[in-house]
Amino acid sequence: MSGWLFFKNFLQNPRSVGSVWPSSRYLAEAMTKDIAFDADFVVELGCGTGSMTHHIDAQIANKENYLGFEINRDLHVGLTKRFGSLRIVKDSATELRRYLPEEDQPINVILSSLPFTSLSPALSEQILSLYVDALAPGGLFRMFLYTHTYPMPRNQRFIQHVSQYLELTSVETVWKNFPPAKVVTFQKRSTAAERWSHETIRPAPQTSGGFASLPTHSRPGAAQQPLK
Repeated sequence: MSGWLFFKNFLQNPRSVGSVWPSSRYLAEAMTKDIAFDADFVVELGCGTGSMTHHIDAQIANKENYLGFEINRDLHVGLTKRFGSLRIVKDSATELRRYLPEEDQPINVILSSLPFTSLSPALSEQILSLYVDALAPGGLFRMFLYTHTYPMPRNQRFIQHVSQYLELTSVETVWKNFPPAKVVTFQKRSTAAERWSHETIRPAPQTSGGFASLPTHSRPGAAQQPLK
């Protein structure tokens, strides 16, 4: 039933839902691996029908170390019924500071299902700036893109844009998903990198397709990796 609900909401608002079908458990497992669920504070953006939320709920030791965002009313109702012990708010991801337990709460992991390149460049930049600033040193920012859209220039530009502020550490393909997806992981390496991103983050130059291409040497000390 959740799949049909997801599909209905995709038809009604494809730009905000971003997919025709919920993520598989294989994608959810890839998105949630290598997380210290006994200690990390995890923020999930775009919980959908709860495929990834289910894996987080089963592993996280302290439910207060989780905050989820789902802006769609129908999907949010289903999530709150299914995951009553987790805090999932019906609001925009731009409202992060309103919902953190403490104003300076460090975020260790950000798991995003948001269709960044389907959003307006201004909104994507607003969300990115907010979460880069809130991410703790050593923290992970993980997102996924579908394999058939991954090579598109707008998606490659977005990955290069994020790489200004965070180090791209891995790209993993998950074939057992509809459609197959690539899990893209970035990491915030140090307090120095945190200060650099906070001081220099600003709206990126834009083309008609969204974020402009950026020089590979844009962040001092970042290991630049080929995008596969």
